Amino acid sequence: MAENSEQDSEAQKSLWIRIRDSLLSHLRSLRLTKEQALHAGRTGLQAAVAVAATFVAMRALGMPEKFVGLISAIFVLQPSVGNTLVTAIDRLLATIVGSVVGALCISLIPYGYGTAVSLAVTMFAINAIAGIRPDWQYGVVAGLAIALGGDGNTMETALDRFWAIALGGSIGVAVSLIVWPDTGNKRTRRKLSTALMACSELLDTMIAAVAGGKAEEVDHAMQNYSSAIGEARAAAEGVVLADSKPLENRIDQTEKLYTSILMLKRVTEANDSQAIADQPAMREAIDGFRCCAGDLVEQLAREETLTDDALDTLKDDLEKVRACAMNDSEERFEVLLDNALMFGLGEIVLSIENLKNAYDRNYRGSIIDWSADLASGRFRRPDLDPSKLNPLNGR
Repeated sequence: MAENSEQDSEAQKSLWIRIRDSLLSHLRSLRLTKEQALHAGRTGLQAAVAVAATFVAMRALGMPEKFVGLISAIFVLQPSVGNTLVTAIDRLLATIVGSVVGALCISLIPYGYGTAVSLAVTMFAINAIAGIRPDWQYGVVAGLAIALGGDGNTMETALDRFWAIALGGSIGVAVSLIVWPDTGNKRTRRKLSTALMACSELLDTMIAAVAGGKAEEVDHAMQNYSSAIGEARAAAEGVVLADSKPLENRIDQTEKLYTSILMLKRVTEANDSQAIADQPAMREAIDGFRCCAGDLVEQLAREETLTDDALDTLKDDLEKVRACAMNDSEERFEVLLDNALMFGLGEIVLSIENLKNAYDRNYRGSIIDWSADLASGRFRRPDLDPSKLNPLNGR
């Protein structure tokens, strides 16, 4: 008997060890960034304070329906102050609609087994309204709470639950403003900086591969970019306490920079023959462009001001690459490859300049358009325009 008990104890201990190791393994696989860890800590702290403050307030005021109030305090909290304010207004309106629908149902349908019918009718009405106004979906909380009814006065029950929801939502907004507040503007800028750093990493890898370097894995940088730019755009949509247009412009220009960098991917894949890497001067010029462009993108990610001289240096590096491309080679493949490369690098310079203007608070001009230069052949060999090459004879 004692032996069986000891075996059971060892089995339980082994099970807990496996569970612990599994949890630790999952936690390590999360690979939380500092930004993600801070966001998790902030939302956790705000929820804890909101729940505690709501409970204390409701108990001090002698209010019933504490569960409904606590749920409201939690659900109103959003990643930023602006989002929380918008959510609070939407959910207040949804609460009014849900309360009215729920009160009508329990007034018309007797309490008891009729509660099931009351709940069904309430949910049908509120979700039908939410189909037209999705932001009123929260009305189901008030509708359910009131439609459940009670043995007491119907209107008293409805009012008690309405005020509990209103108090919880109000405290949630106050907590968002006071406890570790974060605005949509700041959140957007942080996510945008992350996206730009991923662009810098991707730019460095792509151009190095074009110049004959080893094509390293870029999936991680692309995933970081996609995640960050998506979160940046979502955060910008929630900016209500400031003008969101400058932020949206920065996001648009960042997306164009990313698209420009991806243009080089095809050149990288086509350069298997080392047509570009076999030209030392070209390789050196491309490497200089890579370093300069990467530095400028990182400066933008840190929200440092780019000078006109720094941008002119990048343009000079582009001209050096163009001069190397204008050689005496008559190979059609090399000509097309050089033209594709020059177009991609030119688009990167254009995107960086547009980003510079988007970050420059004093900039009031229109975004410079180099399409005319590109079309006029500034970045092409004028004697070997690919649009004039005959695919049948290679010229």
